[in-house]
Amino acid sequence: MTTIALDELTFKVKTTPSLSKSPGFSAILIKAEHPEHGCVGRLEGHQILRDDRQDCFVEYMYQETDELAELANGVFDPYMDVSRRIVNRGNRCWGEEMDEGAIVCVHTLEVPEEFGNQGIATRLLSELMASALVAEDTIVYAWPTAAHVQAAHQVVNLFRNNGFRRVGRTVWFGYSPDPDHPSRSLPAAEDVDI
Repeated sequence: MTTIALDELTFKVKTTPSLSKSPGFSAILIKAEHPEHGCVGRLEGHQILRDDRQDCFVEYMYQETDELAELANGVFDPYMDVSRRIVNRGNRCWGEEMDEGAIVCVHTLEVPEEFGNQGIATRLLSELMASALVAEDTIVYAWPTAAHVQAAHQVVNLFRNNGFRRVGRTVWFGYSPDPDHPSRSLPAAEDVDI
């Protein structure tokens, strides 16, 4: 493992129009750069702004990525509202507030193994949360996955330690920047496992 100091890192937040040019969709890329080692971590995702084209929401999600298609099917109805089967299920902290504000979906959070366990992934998530992409009514979603069971447990813990809580009884985790949101008062140890 190569030890680095977090205060030596710079973070670059970049948004670009999505590849499919779906209206209201932007691709997000955040890189953690070290002066000697270059890129030591990256976060990729999408921001989806709500507008009058919500009747095409599912179609647009399918045009973007598999992860966004899964989010559309797992959490939302065809009109971009939270599915009623999600509301107040599981840990009971998510509800109709998910019908408002922008949607941000984190689909990649990578730190090379040689730089792992030094807080880089947490800083990448913090940079996203502190950016203009995340307003108080935004919900940030993530589907923490990994190739191995042990690694998957670590990834879930990383997101939980950064304020994400399971959405209903789905594979998705959500984060609300609103300090008064019920998910913010739910201890990580009490979050629902499936």
